[in-house]
Amino acid sequence: MMKPLLHLKSTTPPEWLALVRNEESKLLLDHAHAEQKAAAMAISLLNSFPDKPGLAETLPALALEEMDHFNQVMTLIIKRGYPFAKPEKDLYAGSLKKLIRNPRDSYFMDLLLVSAIIEARSCERFDILRREYPDEELRQFYQSLFPVEARHYSLFIGLALKSFSKELVFSRLDDLLTEESKILQALPIRPVMH
Repeated sequence: MMKPLLHLKSTTPPEWLALVRNEESKLLLDHAHAEQKAAAMAISLLNSFPDKPGLAETLPALALEEMDHFNQVMTLIIKRGYPFAKPEKDLYAGSLKKLIRNPRDSYFMDLLLVSAIIEARSCERFDILRREYPDEELRQFYQSLFPVEARHYSLFIGLALKSFSKELVFSRLDDLLTEESKILQALPIRPVMH
């Protein structure tokens, strides 16, 4: 079994890759929607917290990068003749978002850390795909996205560190990662990005 990446406390089960191989169109569709949501979240975060340090300098570029990834995934979907459809409910992200606390500062920190965790899980799955997926084009595609997703994880952690102490950020991150591992184990294995 691989060691978890980026502070994650668990790894994606091997059954996930078998599902993805059989339902590639669902994976790509889910990935497209995940990139679209990530771009929208970056803009929403900047609009909701314009006073927080570092956001204005980083989030516009992040939103553009996420939309570029959306465009790249859509190109693959169209090239492969897969239909585009509405997104399925994201049980993983929905469960993580329930962990976000309510006071404004706690909410802001938790939102950044949950975003980092989602990027970490995507990065972990990109790593699986770039190493083990049978289709060469998709292996290369996920190879190109792997370091970018790792950078996005670091970006959100860095933004949290601009507003909160290292001890507070990493203590809360550890708690959230413990819960993320429980969420991942409780959810059914589906051919989705998280």
